[in-house]
Amino acid sequence: TIAAQWSTGLCTFHDYEGDYNRFGKALDNNPGWCGIRYSVLNVARITAMHGISASSCNQCLEFSAADGSGPSVYVLVVDQKGAEGLDVAQSSFAAAFPGKNSLDPETCRWRIVDPSKCGKICYADDPECNVGERNILAPAQLPPANQAPIGLNVGAVSSSSSSTTSSTSSNGASNSNSSGGSTSGSNLASNIQSNSTLNSTATTTTPASVQTVGQAFQIIGSNPFQSNAFIDLPYLYTILLLALLIN
Repeated sequence: TIAAQWSTGLCTFHDYEGDYNRFGKALDNNPGWCGIRYSVLNVARITAMHGISASSCNQCLEFSAADGSGPSVYVLVVDQKGAEGLDVAQSSFAAAFPGKNSLDPETCRWRIVDPSKCGKICYADDPECNVGERNILAPAQLPPANQAPIGLNVGAVSSSSSSTTSSTSSNGASNSNSSGGSTSGSNLASNIQSNSTLNSTATTTTPASVQTVGQAFQIIGSNPFQSNAFIDLPYLYTILLLALLIN
């Protein structure tokens, strides 16, 4: 099944787990808009959604941070939310926004995905767990059912594709920068060493230290073309001329 387009809005959390721990099966007498008893739901992986219809019930939603930077979490639509966006079970909210304060709303994105992603959430028989159907039977009219296990079971959380791409791109950039920095550092060290050698040579052989004709010829040597010295000839001629005038 091809996933639907992303919708974006605010995600808040609802403490379905805490409610069930406090009230137990008594909550079955007040099910969500889709009419599913809470006792047959993994209440750690459910959500209310704004503006739903009967066809939205039992749909599997993938939701994550709006920019795709975090993991994706799969939750089942079981209730109507008055305000915009999603009202997600606290455990699922915390998994999608690690390190964030659950009391603070987060901008999120969501889309309908294949029901198999939410295969371990609703544990009842027809009609409660039918995808795209709202149960209108009263709890007393439904067959007995065992309590569903509660928690983020296997498959509840996964890395989103955009998150993986972003991570790969980031790592690639990091590796590229690291390599580039290493190369630049090597080139810089080479340039410093080369400049140091040139400066040392220039300092040793600079004509400015030549004060007399004898010193000038000592630097040049018997064959100036074999010397490593850099000789500023016009300057040397000036020194020679001054030396002759002094003498």
